[in-house]
Amino acid sequence: MSLRRRFVYLITADKNRRDFLLRRIDTPSLFFAPKDDRPAHPPPLEEARLPCPVFRFNAAAPDPGDGNMEFMLFSGGGRKRGMVVATDPEGRAVLVDPDRRAVRLLPDLTKPKTGPISFTVGSVLYILGTMPRAGILRTLCFDCLVFNDDERGGCHDGWCGRLSLPAPPYESTWWCRSTGYEYDSFEETKANVTASALVPGDGGGTILVSKRTLGTHAFDVARGAWSKAGDWALPFYGRAHLVPEHGVWLGLSSLRGGDGRGRVPRDCDDGLVCASELSAAAPPTTPRDLWRDRTPPGWASRESCLVDLGCCRFCLARFFDSRRPDGELQRFVVFTGIEVERAASGELSVVKHRSRRYSYDGDHKAQRVL
Repeated sequence: MSLRRRFVYLITADKNRRDFLLRRIDTPSLFFAPKDDRPAHPPPLEEARLPCPVFRFNAAAPDPGDGNMEFMLFSGGGRKRGMVVATDPEGRAVLVDPDRRAVRLLPDLTKPKTGPISFTVGSVLYILGTMPRAGILRTLCFDCLVFNDDERGGCHDGWCGRLSLPAPPYESTWWCRSTGYEYDSFEETKANVTASALVPGDGGGTILVSKRTLGTHAFDVARGAWSKAGDWALPFYGRAHLVPEHGVWLGLSSLRGGDGRGRVPRDCDDGLVCASELSAAAPPTTPRDLWRDRTPPGWASRESCLVDLGCCRFCLARFFDSRRPDGELQRFVVFTGIEVERAASGELSVVKHRSRRYSYDGDHKAQRVL
């Protein structure tokens, strides 16, 4: 079995969000080879050194508070390897090919996208800003970049251009101060996007986007139109990934484990992996909790994400803070290789492989994993 993706990308940003460093983490080394070579129990956490950056980006904004750089993965256009799309606070975009150390200018986005989610469908990259503002910025929150494999077709450097797509028919998001729990100083007045998934189908399939209090909306790629899928929400937090070998979608659970309140957290901080079957129109099946990553005492989990590597294998990335004995704050990210298997009885399970911890200095903070 060989992985479809050999690397995941880690992006770190400095305190002022001006300099962003792109690093590549090797994924095959997170997995044992044949099943016979697996130890009876997962090995202990390994310490690893961050690889040197392969690219440095600079956000050319007049004020660091004016915006942020955003990063997305593009794996279409007949490419066997993933490339990185970076956008700046002005909506300008570039395509980075780390293997070739090459950078291409892309068409500008209609407007900058805040907290975007992205999907590659064929040779098209769909980019949706998840925190649109009111007015014109809300109506320009959804774009796509179109790639043409045949560069003789009149498209400059393979890119045919950018298309602005209709905005989702849900309300905008804003925050108000809460008097609730100590760590919930802000609450969602209009819920932020909590989960997304791509359901394959004719013409490219359907993109599902959930807001906890506003249900799920569906974008039909072939028709280029949105519709209300239902008042239900996807049972995931963040991106859910199709595992075609087992016919299920895998992701981090939207419910915080063990708190008894059934709330959807703003960060899935307990590393709970679950599976569910999805369709473009019907509510998802009841999620099955498959595996939870353990959080060591004294570690504060800040964010988690799951990266699809192909062939039923994933990289779980979890960001942590902790205090050293001298009181100094320590930030690090833990990458864990996990694999989805189905037993003879038909039950799904998750096998944990290796885990590695990468620490970074106090001048930079982990921004994203792709």
